[in-house]
Amino acid sequence: MERGNDWSVRIAKGIGKRVAYYRNRADLTAVMLSARCGELGLDVRRDLITDLENGRRSHISVAELLVIAAALGVPPLQLLFGVGTEETAEILPGRHVPAFRAAQWFTGEGPMPEPGDDPGMVTVTGQPAAALPLALYRRADRAFVEEMQATSRARVMAESAAAEEDEGQRAGLAARADYWRRAAEESWNVRENARRQAEAEGVVPPPAQMSLRPGDDALIV
Repeated sequence: MERGNDWSVRIAKGIGKRVAYYRNRADLTAVMLSARCGELGLDVRRDLITDLENGRRSHISVAELLVIAAALGVPPLQLLFGVGTEETAEILPGRHVPAFRAAQWFTGEGPMPEPGDDPGMVTVTGQPAAALPLALYRRADRAFVEEMQATSRARVMAESAAAEEDEGQRAGLAARADYWRRAAEESWNVRENARRQAEAEGVVPPPAQMSLRPGDDALIV
């Protein structure tokens, strides 16, 4: 049986190795990285960074992980699991799984992976019930982006139709504008359904990002 304290040391060493990798890619010295962390609101001494990178530090706090990731311009998840730099990640003592599958589990996109899982498989089913808030927020966020894109395309088509002198071309552009208006409306409905489901489940609903609902003249907040 693997000892958890040994595993925690390996986690810190792995993070330190990745910090060094991204620091070198960004052409930063440990002093520069330390200064950036301080500017972001948390003092992380240069010697702490050096000890972490050299494997002499047996732990790292969540706060340190977050501020170092921000200072490096890297998602914290990449420092934790090495997606893109390593093939596997040790998510529990002695349990090595594909790094990307570990990331999916961490973000709630998939269940806890098992050794031997396909590293390239994107999990779309089997999400634990506890991950429902994340799923609802993702659905609402994706729908918001799609709504904004469709609304923009509808405007472009409508403006082109208004400026078009040829009747046939104008009708075609108007039809395309209507298509994108309907697409925007559908995306808005998806977003609102996600908010209603969240409220029904007792989850803080996704924010209603400021958007212009097709057909409305007022901004929805």
